[in-house]
Amino acid sequence: MNLEFPRAWAAVDRALKEAMITVNDLDRTEGVFFVTFSQEEDEGFVKRLFKRGRNSVNPDFKIYVKKLDQNKCAVTVDSASEEGKVFERDLLS
Repeated sequence: MNLEFPRAWAAVDRALKEAMITVNDLDRTEGVFFVTFSQEEDEGFVKRLFKRGRNSVNPDFKIYVKKLDQNKCAVTVDSASEEGKVFERDLLS
């Protein structure tokens, strides 16, 4: 993102809210949002990217906003579970 960190952070926060993704916790100092994607909620565009089967678990994800330089940030998604790794791959492809 060609944005300063405060604007990039706000843009990611706004995108999560617009996608109706509940943020379980966040740490602005570390630049991380902690989220869980639930199959039971109404699905927005981002949730459909993470959707697999009806029987899949709802893995936890960390969404990082990392400052690269004064006016540039990177946004990455990370999951500790194997199920989540599949979701990461689908999101980034």
